[in-house]
Amino acid sequence: MNAASSLPATLFPFLGRVLLACGLAALGIENLMRLDMVMELQPLPLWMPARSVFAAFTATVLIGGGALLLLGLRLRLIASGLAAFLLVWLVLLHLPRVIAHFDKGAAWTPALEIVALFGALLVVAAVTQAERRLPARWNDSLDSLAPAGRVLFAITLPGFGILHFIYYVYVASVIPSWIPYPVFWAFATGVAHAAAGVALLTGVLNRVAVTLLGIMFASWVLILHIPRVAADLGNWREWTSLFVATALCGGAFVIAGHLAGQHADSAAPAPARVTPARQRPASIGG
Repeated sequence: MNAASSLPATLFPFLGRVLLACGLAALGIENLMRLDMVMELQPLPLWMPARSVFAAFTATVLIGGGALLLLGLRLRLIASGLAAFLLVWLVLLHLPRVIAHFDKGAAWTPALEIVALFGALLVVAAVTQAERRLPARWNDSLDSLAPAGRVLFAITLPGFGILHFIYYVYVASVIPSWIPYPVFWAFATGVAHAAAGVALLTGVLNRVAVTLLGIMFASWVLILHIPRVAADLGNWREWTSLFVATALCGGAFVIAGHLAGQHADSAAPAPARVTPARQRPASIGG
């Protein structure tokens, strides 16, 4: 395997993990600064007491977990722990909200984002080297979760695409004014989401599709979200969108790197079988 072919298998997992970690830690910092839940992602009922306590706890988990993920410390334990934390959000907060507001994109969008991040974290946990301090059964279980993580990430993408089609007017409205034909781009990005999801689910051009998906998310961070945050620094919704887009970009690159690594392993030549040479008496003079 040459250096060019191994680059995606080494660069993408690292880059993806860094972006995923930064996005999650930034959400935790937002919790801490607001001393409240980020309602777009953590829709804790308004009647719930001690909201600041929940916010502080969430901030601790996300900042601490994100920092350790960024530093590459106890990756398997931290990634699986963060995944479990997001699963609690999904089951206790988002699922009831989606059921109660089944026809509302405002309920579906954050739920799909949590599922996608949950899936990406499962992939991180699954592809990371086993840790001695974890029980062998836990390590064995995590080893088998990469396909499930990919599927969970993939099934959210057609959902995002459908939301782009339904709410194309809103999507077009947030596209920078210097980009022509915003409605076209609203539909085009919806198609891109759906196509990437199908590619991941079917395995057809999946590495290319998820790599391009990560690049698309990265372009949104640079040309859409950062300028919108800069134009309205006091708008927490814009900050949240920036952090989520960063984390989703990281998730896409994590999966791209995992698929590239699988491809590299399958393309590597099998080790040559060493056959012992037949012994013969040494001759004088060689």
